[in-house]
Amino acid sequence: MAAQTPLVIVITGAGTGFGRLTAHALASAGHIVYGGLRGSRERQPKQYEEAQSFSKQNDVKLYPIQLDISSEEIVQQAVKTIISEQDHIDVVVHNAGHMNLGPTEAFTPEQFVELYEGTPYHARYIMSQPLTRI
Repeated sequence: MAAQTPLVIVITGAGTGFGRLTAHALASAGHIVYGGLRGSRERQPKQYEEAQSFSKQNDVKLYPIQLDISSEEIVQQAVKTIISEQDHIDVVVHNAGHMNLGPTEAFTPEQFVELYEGTPYHARYIMSQPLTRI
């Protein structure tokens, strides 16, 4: 059986939960994984260190990268970095989500719109950026 060519995979929301588990599984399967984290290295040092530790301990290619899907500028910079390092992106796993905590009666109608429409709208940034390179 021929060796599989590793895919370059970007995962949004890879700092915790299903995103982190997916990043670990795909990196362990031999792929090159960029785990998108909403905050910068300074704001989320634990998540960056955890990804780097997992990568080193398991001899896999898992790279944490700032990827706040609500910021087109940050998404563009992340895609630019990945393209400069890998020359392409094969797969995008959009896992990031937004959540507000607290009593629902405290939210304005505008906040509900941002919560329930924001995540799919912001996904456009991360999904469309690699396509513009094709």
